[in-house]
Amino acid sequence: MKLKPSGVTPTVITLIGFAVAAALVGYLTTEGTYIAALVASMGVVAAISVRAPLTLAVLTVPGVMLTQRAPGNISFSDVITTGVAVLAFLYGAHRLLAPQWRRVAAGFVFYFGMLGVTLVVNHSFRSDLEGLHRIEIVLGSILIGAWLVHNDKQRHALRLLLLVMAIVSVAAAIESVQIGFQPSYPLWFNKNFSGSVFATTLLVVLTAPDQFRLPRWLLVTGGVTIAVGLLATQSRGAMLGAAVGCAFWFLRMSPEVRRKYRKLALVVMVAFGAFVYISVDAQLERQRTTTPIDSFTEREDEAKKTQQLWMDNPATGVGLRYFAQPGFTGYIPPNNVLNEVLAEAGLPGLVGFLVFVYASVTGLWRMRSPLATAGLAVVVARFVHGLVDIYWIGGQSTLPWLIAGMGLAMQPVASGRAMAADSEAGPLPALGPVLPVHRAT
Repeated sequence: MKLKPSGVTPTVITLIGFAVAAALVGYLTTEGTYIAALVASMGVVAAISVRAPLTLAVLTVPGVMLTQRAPGNISFSDVITTGVAVLAFLYGAHRLLAPQWRRVAAGFVFYFGMLGVTLVVNHSFRSDLEGLHRIEIVLGSILIGAWLVHNDKQRHALRLLLLVMAIVSVAAAIESVQIGFQPSYPLWFNKNFSGSVFATTLLVVLTAPDQFRLPRWLLVTGGVTIAVGLLATQSRGAMLGAAVGCAFWFLRMSPEVRRKYRKLALVVMVAFGAFVYISVDAQLERQRTTTPIDSFTEREDEAKKTQQLWMDNPATGVGLRYFAQPGFTGYIPPNNVLNEVLAEAGLPGLVGFLVFVYASVTGLWRMRSPLATAGLAVVVARFVHGLVDIYWIGGQSTLPWLIAGMGLAMQPVASGRAMAADSEAGPLPALGPVLPVHRAT
């Protein structure tokens, strides 16, 4: 059964898209070719939204790499995700999610509610935008993932992601060799950004290989290439997240699958865990002997400044993305999501965030499908990475929730032994009729 837009026709969507494009045409005389290109792009997007709206959803997954900034200092990745999430909602994607999704949504709503105090007390237009940004990253991405799965398009999205990340991985490996095996910043991407997306893609390859529907040799080649790219970035946070994500994958395996894949899971966990340990120990040793100013000392200084902020404002914090506000010039985004949420929203914000993490992990844990396991692994990996790096970044935080949305839509009809057999092994049953629209229980 194909879903139709809820109350809005594709024609109306097209008219709105062209109306916005027409409004921008007025700026052509002052803004030049940049706006002209933007108008043309919007026209293409509007046309696609009518003729093949799911194409936009497929492109959203590899589109997480579009980190360039659009007018308004927002990334193109965020622009695309927001627009496609609205389109997915209009096509009824929220009706395709399994009941377990309500736990994740409730956790996020609770977290957002706990941000209410700081949104009022420390109100600014920038903090309002950041609130919408976080809704887009989590809830919007989940809708897109579910929409893809219902229409059996996830394989196209995952294949494109694998292709794009393999290309970036090759660039990372080449650059690392050229600079003497120093951390690689492939193409125009930050090493921690690319490392995070590498880790997420690798975890999906490991936990849900059948969803790509590719020959085994090609998938193995792609996975190894991406693992090399991750190593080339030397992003310790991404590797730590990948190791923990593999641990959750190992815990979720059925006995049969564990016997088949336990060696692979252990190799990945040990390899990335050992690299992180050796790298951190070496840097600490250099710091003890030469006391240089490096990333450790800078992060330590910034952590102290951030901690002082929330200690001075324990109940309300100082506002979302305070470091982008004029009153906090000199502050940078904290490299620890717990420090960040405390500085932004105080102790209530921390309670809300921890509830959100717990609800997300347990909600995905209760699902029984390969993509649900992939969603669990990548969401956990991203939370772990956020303990040593910036968490709320479009693109690298968007991708895990896109995968989680795919997993939250994967509620098989079968039960009992059939459900257990389907949980981690073999190709999934045909999607579509097998994926009913779930009613509230």
